Amino acid sequence: MLEELRILGEISHPNIVKLIGYCKTEHDSEDRSCLLYEFMPEGTLSYNLFEGNKPMIRWKKRICILLDISKAVSYLHGKGLVYRDLKADNIALDSELRAKLFEFGSIVPEGTSIPSEQIGYFIVCARNTVCLCGLILTKMCVCVYILQKQQRNTMMYMLLEC
Repeated sequence: MLEELRILGEISHPNIVKLIGYCKTEHDSEDRSCLLYEFMPEGTLSYNLFEGNKPMIRWKKRICILLDISKAVSYLHGKGLVYRDLKADNIALDSELRAKLFEFGSIVPEGTSIPSEQIGYFIVCARNTVCLCGLILTKMCVCVYILQKQQRNTMMYMLLEC
């Protein structure tokens, strides 16, 4: 948590959530911490794509979201940082569906050696995040296809009932 606070104090970008405050209390001899971020009224990208009963995000807006993510990741790479937990759950959307990264607990300096059960250790580099951007792009495309297919099936079923 303290590392996340330090990093958030050093970075500032329109596509990274702003830290409003921090609170630390002791309860039953246990430290509890809380970070307060700016309010993002549309929730996460994951919620908008897969969970919510919201209208489908138009393609033009999806491209803007991907550009927002890319700009934030590029900014972090320029600072020598790698955002290792890039996923739709860690991308928040504001009232205009502009994307902002949050959840910086796993951000590390580029070149950090990370233990891995499968291969021993691996070196974190910017390419790791670029691959994750590709996965988010795929999720955004597949979601549209699945929803469109479901809508087609529903329409076909309604036509058959007539």
